[in-house]
Amino acid sequence: MALFPQVSSAESTRPLATVSIAFKEECSIAKEIVTLGDLAFVDSDQPALGKSLREIVLFTAPEIGHQRIISSKEIQSKLQFRINLKEANIRYSGAIKINLRRTQPVIQQVAAAVKTVPTNINLQADLEKKLKNYLSTHLDAPVDYTLSAEKLTSFQKQEIIASDGSYRIGGGMSPWLGRQTFQVWYLRDGQVENFPWNVELKKTKRVAYAVGDLQRGSVITEEDIAFRPLTMNENWQNTFSSEEKGVLLGMRVERGIRAGSLLARNGLKAPTLVQRNSIVNVYVQGNGVLVETKGRAKDSGIYGDMITIEDLKNRKRIFTAKVVNAGVVLLESSNTHSLHFSEK
Repeated sequence: MALFPQVSSAESTRPLATVSIAFKEECSIAKEIVTLGDLAFVDSDQPALGKSLREIVLFTAPEIGHQRIISSKEIQSKLQFRINLKEANIRYSGAIKINLRRTQPVIQQVAAAVKTVPTNINLQADLEKKLKNYLSTHLDAPVDYTLSAEKLTSFQKQEIIASDGSYRIGGGMSPWLGRQTFQVWYLRDGQVENFPWNVELKKTKRVAYAVGDLQRGSVITEEDIAFRPLTMNENWQNTFSSEEKGVLLGMRVERGIRAGSLLARNGLKAPTLVQRNSIVNVYVQGNGVLVETKGRAKDSGIYGDMITIEDLKNRKRIFTAKVVNAGVVLLESSNTHSLHFSEK
């Protein structure tokens, strides 16, 4: 492992290298030392430099089964003493905190899970249960989901039954939803073997319901609502999903709602977030840039409405923006430097 990226005297005459270091939110390692490449995605327009940076040793790993939260600023401080800033232009991004977990090497993990595999066990159901346990160890995995797994072949079943009595799930990748390929690891004659296992993961729709009785005219607060999965006989089209929590808060109850009942769209009234002729904060978003300015609303609007805005700096500049909060509108553009406005 290289402690310092090596740059020759011939390379020093080259233009300043560009380096991108994007910190991961979570990583698991089985080795005893931690390198920069374990904690971040490192890219450079000079491949040799990028490889050298990824191999920088930062510190020793926690004990097996333990984890450690690391600040990205802590890593940046360490890198200041390892990287010659005159040789590279470094851009940092990604997570502020990194959850580092130390795991056992694969062969040890499989051996640690040793148990006799009964010949009458439902291997398909058992593997799906192990998959759920595996996903529960990842902080970024979905909590509510349904899975559809491919059926094990006769050969795969026989391999597990004939194994040394242990098997586990590995693989897959964040954000975990959609079609995923996991690995089924098992011991056979003292050797670690594996086969791929394809699984489709879909997020379960969770909808809002009333925690207690809600009277007509009351305003929805965070304490008034909770979310649960829909049942087979319930219609989701008139409900509020968990992703719409921000929209739901602040709505006024039009008809009384009993505790435990789902919140229906036609039983609530959205508050007016922007009043006509009021001054609003305009956020212009595009190409990864967010610019803030002021404007005057030509219309009133609730959340999600597209309303007309007049630029305070140039009243002839009129544009349409989306209401996203009280006194706040959002204008999305592919180019914030050349917005297209209509003239009065």
